[in-house]
Amino acid sequence: TRDGLRIGGERKKVTILFSDLRRSTEISELLDATAFIRMLKHYLEEMIEIINAWQGNILDFVGDAIVVVFGAPRPNEYSARDAVACAVAMQRRMQTVNEWNLKQGYPEIAMGIGIHTGEAILGNIGSETRRKYDMIGRNVNLASRILGYTGGGQILVSTETLDEAGERVLENKEGTLI
Repeated sequence: TRDGLRIGGERKKVTILFSDLRRSTEISELLDATAFIRMLKHYLEEMIEIINAWQGNILDFVGDAIVVVFGAPRPNEYSARDAVACAVAMQRRMQTVNEWNLKQGYPEIAMGIGIHTGEAILGNIGSETRRKYDMIGRNVNLASRILGYTGGGQILVSTETLDEAGERVLENKEGTLI
């Protein structure tokens, strides 16, 4: 195996972002398969563009959910701040996504986002025949659980992430803390 694909990992402090569409199973049953996949493709293209712009590393798509890590494999001392800014940009882009959906005759969709910062084990996980770069640990599970509390249009962020991101993340356009 090439060195980049060797099985192994390291423990790192990272920021983990989970996003998920709300009511997507219900919507998938209303649309025919081709229309649903076309709608999902457009949504994912928009979100991937934003995640890449904020230097997030997409680890997986689980249906319409997106699993992203900030700060790995490349270190980023601003991973918490970047993850929160990315989440805000993702939610703002949903207006454009829904304008496109309505023009296509598709329903509006809504997304929830959960973010947490903490240590995780990251690396190439699997076997010699099948492996992928992924993360494991209680902080990954916690980020997923935070997502579970979100409704459409919401971003929930752990206090660990807010502490890492700093107060500027809480400022509105006028510079007032919210």
